[in-house]
Amino acid sequence: MFVLLRRINSYLLRWARKKYKRLRASKRAQAWWADVVRRAPGLFVHWRWTRDIYSPSTGW
Repeated sequence: MFVLLRRINSYLLRWARKKYKRLRASKRAQAWWADVVRRAPGLFVHWRWTRDIYSPSTGW
């Protein structure tokens, strides 16, 4: 189940990297992801089911 939830995070990050040019660099995307998680920890429903919301499947 948790593998699926991490996969959802990776899809969200991939979508953001394609939508916003400034996030195409990996380090910028990582910083953006960490900031989103810090600012809005309840943004997505599946984040309530896991504590590994920082890791969109790459182990960040």
